[in-house]
Amino acid sequence: MSQASWDQEPTWRQAQVNETIEHVLVDPATHFWLRAALQSALTKDPADALHDARTLYLLLKERWDAIVEASNNTIRHESSP
Repeated sequence: MSQASWDQEPTWRQAQVNETIEHVLVDPATHFWLRAALQSALTKDPADALHDARTLYLLLKERWDAIVEASNNTIRHESSP
């Protein structure tokens, strides 16, 4: 889907998504970096933004998994007799 189709009269589904996005953007609890990333993504082709978001998710998940694994190994090592 191209950016142009989102610039036309929105469908009911697009209107719902736009409302949710606006809520996240104005919510004071939204972290600055998430707000900035979302604002930046909205200026890109939606397919490119989705690909980038998936890549970011995978990288952050791998980082988190490595941190948890290291933490679990430390706990096991410290509790070994």
